[in-house]
Amino acid sequence: MKIPLGTRSYERYPYTVTRIKVMKSLLLKKADYLKMSAMGYHEIAKTLEEGQYHEDVAKLAGRYAGVELLERALTENFARTLNKMMFIAHKKEVKELIETYTCKWVFSNLKLLMKQRMNMIAEQELEKLLISVEPLDATMIHELQKAPLPVLTKKVSMLSGIPERTVRTWCEQKQFLEMENGLDKAYYEKLKTFAKSKKLANRDPLKQFFIDSIALLNIKTILRSKAKQATSKKIHASLIALDETHDLEERLIAAPDINSALFQLKKTKWKVIGDDRIAKDLSMLETRSEEFLYQYGFTLLHRKPLSVAPIFGFMLLKEIELRNLRFFIHAKSLGLEKLYIEQNIIGG
Repeated sequence: MKIPLGTRSYERYPYTVTRIKVMKSLLLKKADYLKMSAMGYHEIAKTLEEGQYHEDVAKLAGRYAGVELLERALTENFARTLNKMMFIAHKKEVKELIETYTCKWVFSNLKLLMKQRMNMIAEQELEKLLISVEPLDATMIHELQKAPLPVLTKKVSMLSGIPERTVRTWCEQKQFLEMENGLDKAYYEKLKTFAKSKKLANRDPLKQFFIDSIALLNIKTILRSKAKQATSKKIHASLIALDETHDLEERLIAAPDINSALFQLKKTKWKVIGDDRIAKDLSMLETRSEEFLYQYGFTLLHRKPLSVAPIFGFMLLKEIELRNLRFFIHAKSLGLEKLYIEQNIIGG
């Protein structure tokens, strides 16, 4: 079929997709989460140790124990999976696609390293959250933890595209919020540039995913700003310009309060985020956003079997699994109620 001028599509990737299918078969399913919700902490730990996380638990068991061992094993497994995906992506365009999305974790690591340099997070806590993916592998991360400030700021600047002077100012003046917002915007601008540079067809599911990822960030920013009663001018300044969702964003900004903004979302494809509970508990915003991503991942996983869509869908669902298991481990170790746990599991 001839591709219209100005667009392109990805091909078929039988080798990579076949390898992904094997990895996909190991993803936890709804039935697994239901079983785990009835288990105690030690039963869950045993289930993970005897299942797909065995290699990661065994590797770290000599240095850590209990909740910390499981947290680190989950992180290790996730990083290993992402790096493996980049390795088995034989075609340049697929590797580039995977690297673009996994940059999310590179930017997350940069935020954590900067946070540590500002003395806002302990080293032990930091190491549990780091996801060592290429090009920011474990060796480089450890070097940057101990590196002089000029070395760290230069590396952050190189990987993020943010001027080195700006990065240094964040660190020296401990501008934590400016740093987080700046790195978030840099990552999502990277997604936006990628989607445009590939000139994918407007209805291409991957192009739509990248656009929706940016729109989701803007929606979350607007809702959080509404909760703080920020001015329209301040809200506009914090958004990433996006023509595709400009009208929706303007309606949300014009809404008199967060409840009205949530009501606006109920009428759109973002209705899962239009949850009234968010007005009283902003932590629900992240949960509902992750639910939206889960639905996206599930849809992509079941599109054209040999295309790039299932590869990308698997990455999203693996990310949700990491989130769910982290939540399970903490909830069970704290003895939280089964109903509360079930309500907060994505895709469960």
